[in-house]
Amino acid sequence: MSGNILNSATQFIRTYNVTRIIDESTSTTTHSLSLIKQITMSTNKIPLPHIDISPAACIAFVILILATVGGNTLVLSALFLDKRLHMPSFYLIANMAIADLLL
Repeated sequence: MSGNILNSATQFIRTYNVTRIIDESTSTTTHSLSLIKQITMSTNKIPLPHIDISPAACIAFVILILATVGGNTLVLSALFLDKRLHMPSFYLIANMAIADLLL
């Protein structure tokens, strides 16, 4: 597959031409960017499968997301509010809570 990518990448070689015409009255610069070889790709559309999601599943996912955000927020607030928890193992747990919130 990587050979296929390399072959198609070499087909996109670009040339850059600059022509500068200097006249007594005007000075203009013309830039043109062109492809040496153009590739036409087929645009066959693949139909996506229709997936029915029940309202109960949507509600369950929303509850799961809210519980995750709430739990991670409680872990982080416990770290910042209670100075006795400032231990290396708790910093690891706080790091995982932050990473989970970023996902």
